[in-house]
Amino acid sequence: MKTSRFLALATATAVAFSAVTPAQAAQVGPLDQNKCKVTFTAAEKDFLTSMEQDVASRLDSTFARDINLSLEAAYPSARPVGNDFVDANKQPLTGHKTVDAFDAAFNALDKASYLNRLGLAGMNDSTANFYLQMRARAAYGQNLAGGTESEETDWDNYYVEARKKEGDIEGNFAGALLALLFGLTDVLGNEAQMEKFYSTFEKTSTGKFFENMNAFLNAEADAEEACLGEGNTTVAFPTKPASQPSKEDGSSTAGIVVGVIAAVLAVVGIAAAFAPQLGIQIPSLR
Repeated sequence: MKTSRFLALATATAVAFSAVTPAQAAQVGPLDQNKCKVTFTAAEKDFLTSMEQDVASRLDSTFARDINLSLEAAYPSARPVGNDFVDANKQPLTGHKTVDAFDAAFNALDKASYLNRLGLAGMNDSTANFYLQMRARAAYGQNLAGGTESEETDWDNYYVEARKKEGDIEGNFAGALLALLFGLTDVLGNEAQMEKFYSTFEKTSTGKFFENMNAFLNAEADAEEACLGEGNTTVAFPTKPASQPSKEDGSSTAGIVVGVIAAVLAVVGIAAAFAPQLGIQIPSLR
């Protein structure tokens, strides 16, 4: 009797688990015109909605600061110039309520002497102007109203393109993404500077936040590959922030950067969409 009860319980448990398993992962629908609809579970959708909202709400107070730290690691002589710039321009840069007003005040400043000094520190004009903008934003441009509002993703009507997966994103793609988007060509063009920029950025709160998006990007790539195989399957998307794996000894940061450039280009729309909301002028998008 005990055995039959145990077998009955085991059978019922197996049936129960087989019934709930599909609900634990997103459903990838059938291939249609090279796309598949992805139907998320409630837990997945809640997390993705929260992740998207966090891009704006969390980064408003930390983004500029962390970019500054990373650029100053790549260009050690830049920090004194940045300090002089924000000290000298406190009056014209304070008291603004909107992103547009702050940007107008920044653009009206005479920055020639500071740009020249940053040039001597090794920055090209694009990187130098961007650095001054980030220093100004970190010092005086927090919690501004306005900017271009990004359109929220409709997670109930989410589609992926059918394409082959090239591999998982393991490093922090954001450092390379930012260098590409913001026209920091002199940083990207120098392996030593890129390594300093990247290795500093990935330790910041902004860098860690972006690294938590890897799980979503990898799951999306899995869904795209599943779609390429005609769809009609499941792919698990994240429902909570991923724990950060320890870096392997001897791993090359510069090598990681090269490995994630392709992923950067694939997700370039993320930063492009949120940059105006954060009050960031992206040279390549002007």
